[in-house]
Amino acid sequence: MCLSSVYLTRAGGKTELLCEYVSGADLSGGRITFRDILGQEVSVAGTLKNIDLVKNTITVEASG
Repeated sequence: MCLSSVYLTRAGGKTELLCEYVSGADLSGGRITFRDILGQEVSVAGTLKNIDLVKNTITVEASG
């Protein structure tokens, strides 16, 4: 099973860990909702910038 960590990049280039052990994602209306293996969801307004399946990382650039 491949689980990923999601990092959020804000204005000014600051990057922070948004969530871990992500097993799925949904895109809707400019928002991305990530779901972890326990079913907990985290939603953020932004744009997918990078998905690295080798390093199991997802990078999102925050909107606004």
